[in-house]
Amino acid sequence: MGTNIIGLGVFPLLLLYAFSHRYNTGEFEKEFFSKRQTQTLKGILIIFVFFHHFVELNNCEGPIFGVYFFAQFTIALFFLISGYTTALGYSRLQGKPDLKKMWIKRSWRLYLPIVIFTLPTNNFLTAILFFFVLSDIAYSLFDSDKKRLAFIFAGNMIYPFTLKLLGFGDWWYDDILTFFMGVALFMYKEQITSFLKKKIYWVIMPVGTILTVISIYLAIMKLPFDYSTMIRSTTMTVIIVLFLQRLNLKSRLFYFVGEYTWEIFLTHQIIIRLMQRIFSKNILVLISSIVLTILSAVIVNKSVLKLKTIIEKRRMKN
Repeated sequence: MGTNIIGLGVFPLLLLYAFSHRYNTGEFEKEFFSKRQTQTLKGILIIFVFFHHFVELNNCEGPIFGVYFFAQFTIALFFLISGYTTALGYSRLQGKPDLKKMWIKRSWRLYLPIVIFTLPTNNFLTAILFFFVLSDIAYSLFDSDKKRLAFIFAGNMIYPFTLKLLGFGDWWYDDILTFFMGVALFMYKEQITSFLKKKIYWVIMPVGTILTVISIYLAIMKLPFDYSTMIRSTTMTVIIVLFLQRLNLKSRLFYFVGEYTWEIFLTHQIIIRLMQRIFSKNILVLISSIVLTILSAVIVNKSVLKLKTIIEKRRMKN
């Protein structure tokens, strides 16, 4: 009962409040897909991921399973945001990217040793590293945004279908068709937002909703599960972006959580399993897991940044 209250009551109400704000006059250009908005969105998405794995690991049944089983689509949104921020990072560079410096900088945030050791078993980490390398190649080879986007699009399409042909489980590739969409959104943000402000918005939104409903039904019936999940994840991502065209996402809580998304992703399943050994009731496992996951995420984040600062100071002295 307590788990249902939090998962089906408290979190959805916080979510509705976060999406209840409209843009003020002249605010859209500054706020739409800004760092504040995308970080808030990441905070919401990682909570969905947390509940998705909590429901699976605790064998929860009933409505909460039905709701969070489909939280898998949030990974597609993470890839969209990653594509957007990756293109944003490249836009700030002068000339060709220095891949050595870029990967050293990334390693602090991505904790490269952890990533390497988990690659064989982690679909998300493997895919995100592939897309980073793909983007590095695109921005190193081409000077035109169109050519870069075409190259990233091709790689984004080839990657999941190659995994399918190789016989990987559907969870390795069924929600990763959106990285190139994030890159495109950054490159052509003004054109895309101007286009969607027209009446076409009211065509795309219902079409996307219908495709999502159909793909959810097909996924439930497993006809075919992997392709229907690809469609569902992609169309639901489009719907969220369309919502952000009209609603200004705001939440201090989700913004705070969004700052530690990566650390929460890396630690939450371990902590849930640990709490299962200590508590027998799901509600106690849930509350303790949420608190300890966020606390450990903050500690890991601050510790890594502190270590980075110490090492950089020593290098400067030498």
